[in-house]
Amino acid sequence: MVNHDFLFHWALNIKVTQAKFPPSFITMGKTQEHIEDVQRKVVELHKSRNGRKKISTQLKIPISTIMEIIKKYKATGDVKNQPGRGRV
Repeated sequence: MVNHDFLFHWALNIKVTQAKFPPSFITMGKTQEHIEDVQRKVVELHKSRNGRKKISTQLKIPISTIMEIIKKYKATGDVKNQPGRGRV
């Protein structure tokens, strides 16, 4: 005689384990960076006393990106990408 509860939980367990994401989805990949000209335009608009939302709507860039560009400019004094920790 077959135990139906066992088969039900066994089938349910298979569906749950198959639904897990592969390891490549766990970490985010490298995102595309904006061109330096666009970053310079963001800084220029920021210096001319425009708000983040106004800059965002003008350039069609998310506000969070505008904030990160401004933060990088304030920290380094430039919008150039800093060298990474890769191989030399």
